[in-house]
Amino acid sequence: MGQISTAPHPRLRWIGGPLLFDTSAYNWLFRDACRERLIYSLKRDFGGVLSTHVQRDEIQRTNDPYLRCMLKSLYEEITVECPTADGVLGESRLGAFLLSDGTELNIALHGSSTRRDAKAIGVSRLRDSMIARTASNTSSLLVHNDHRHMIKIAERLNQPHMVWDDFRSQMLAA
Repeated sequence: MGQISTAPHPRLRWIGGPLLFDTSAYNWLFRDACRERLIYSLKRDFGGVLSTHVQRDEIQRTNDPYLRCMLKSLYEEITVECPTADGVLGESRLGAFLLSDGTELNIALHGSSTRRDAKAIGVSRLRDSMIARTASNTSSLLVHNDHRHMIKIAERLNQPHMVWDDFRSQMLAA
């Protein structure tokens, strides 16, 4: 993939900047009847989407071998990988994260900057928080399909986000 565009999209109600997909967005894009049209638009208008090793690792853990192979191919076609905004022992890959004091990650996880054991709240929420923090750090629109946890995390960070159905509708609008 080439350079990520920061220009506003003519149809998307997003003031500009890159897109960052949560793993759920890759799943929904793969299953979408307009997948090829959406992929073309993502590549043409945005230069692809940002993602991290977290999403790649989650795709790699997909149980269905066919779906895993197809999601990996989709990921490779549209993704520009960037480092996560925070390093978390046991989750982060060396060289694939930025150093931070963890304050923003704690806000994403717990709603306050008080340090707690991140693993105590669950690996899934920890990964979601890492993804949302990376979207915040890269000034990206976070695209996801989690109507509970990811929305709460994004709102704690004042992170612009959009659920897949809204994103898809706006991308396909004439």
